[in-house]
Amino acid sequence: MIRLILSAALVLSVLTSAQAQVKIAHTPKREKGDKIRSVVTTDTKQTLTLGGMDIKTNAEQYIIVDEKVIDKKADGTTTSESGFDVFQVNLETNGIKLEFDKGAKDKPAPIPQFEPLIKLYRALSEAKWHSEVAKTGKINSMKYLDDPFNGLPEEIKKEANADKFKERQDQMLKRYPGKEVKRGDKWTRNEIADFGAGQKFELQREFTYEGTKEVDGKTYDVITYTTSKVDFSVQNNPMLNASDVKLKSTDKSKGEILYDRDLQVMTTTTEKLHITGTLKINANGMEFDGELDLLIESSAKVSK
Repeated sequence: MIRLILSAALVLSVLTSAQAQVKIAHTPKREKGDKIRSVVTTDTKQTLTLGGMDIKTNAEQYIIVDEKVIDKKADGTTTSESGFDVFQVNLETNGIKLEFDKGAKDKPAPIPQFEPLIKLYRALSEAKWHSEVAKTGKINSMKYLDDPFNGLPEEIKKEANADKFKERQDQMLKRYPGKEVKRGDKWTRNEIADFGAGQKFELQREFTYEGTKEVDGKTYDVITYTTSKVDFSVQNNPMLNASDVKLKSTDKSKGEILYDRDLQVMTTTTEKLHITGTLKINANGMEFDGELDLLIESSAKVSK
């Protein structure tokens, strides 16, 4: 879930005629002093049935990340400083509700088991970080300032690992077609959705260039995508394992990206991911037959 929180928006370009070749590339125009605001919302609904018992989890996240470019080198490489202006999480599992808001960050956890997560949210909501971004838009490096997670258990700290955030952003950049496209052109990418604690979904996605559309008086290039294949695994977690995984992505799994030719980035992404199926879960040495119904709805928007 932290991965999803940290993954704050990338997205957009524009077309001239239906069959014209269009270049959709991530070449952001970044200058010293520029301010960028990313707004991300995520709504996750999961039902995991183990041994005939439904375990329902609902999670809502709303974050706003403010970024300021503080330096630009002659080769176009920029350094920016970022932090959360808004950081809100509402989590409900098995009837227990956890609410976190940066504006009321001292509110205690509802049960002691949630206290490590609350401590992580507190540290993360106040964290600042520097990112070095190449002229191409690729993140060269990212580091937190002043060790905001000092004192937290290692298994909690690793959920906010800067390298994982960088990997997520690199994956988003690979969504670009890498060549000029015309309406109807398609390309396929393999992506990883990291749910923490070693849990990963491997997704195969097909992207299609749809042409242009006008939103709020501005013309954007439109890319849609579907999720055709899905797999699940648990890695490097001695307490949890999965086997006999038989999952599929449903027709609800669709996304849309808007590309802004002026900014030369994807600025808006809306997505649904719906995964259903069966698997065996081994937790703490006990094996259960499981049935999964997972729906994630998310949106991300970047403005300058």
